Amino acid sequence: MDKASEAETKNPEFVFNNTVLSQYENKKKTAIITSKIIEQYKNSDISYVEDVYFETYKNGNIDTKGSCGYLIADTKQDSYELYDKINIYSEEQKASFGANYLKYNSKTEQLTGSRTDNVHIEKDGIVIYGSGFAASGVTGEYSFSGTVSGEIETDSDKASTESDNQ
Repeated sequence: MDKASEAETKNPEFVFNNTVLSQYENKKKTAIITSKIIEQYKNSDISYVEDVYFETYKNGNIDTKGSCGYLIADTKQDSYELYDKINIYSEEQKASFGANYLKYNSKTEQLTGSRTDNVHIEKDGIVIYGSGFAASGVTGEYSFSGTVSGEIETDSDKASTESDNQ
């Protein structure tokens, strides 16, 4: 490989700073992404993104919002890898997800974690930590194939306090 070809593969063709990208379908906003840096390389469908915040929309309302330190977006494969301090909130499920690594496939609507890294989920007073995370955007179900632990909050203290005051 000559030096010019090597430089093309190692150096980004485009670098975008402090970017705000919006996606529209049928004149309706479906997503917005803000980031500190986006790098795109020649002859590649992959973008490398730093300090990402995103929102997706359904029927004009926020469906999902989140952030992460780094994102690798492979637009040809419809695959997105999120890294570092990931926080995602699903409005439909009223659940928040936290992790250091997640991968999303938009073709299959699957969100997966690694076999060893923990994912943190909070929903309806339940907090779950587990590894081997997998979630389906189609069914809204999620599972863990590794170790799982968690906490459940109840309103029993609140209920007893209310009954004592009556």
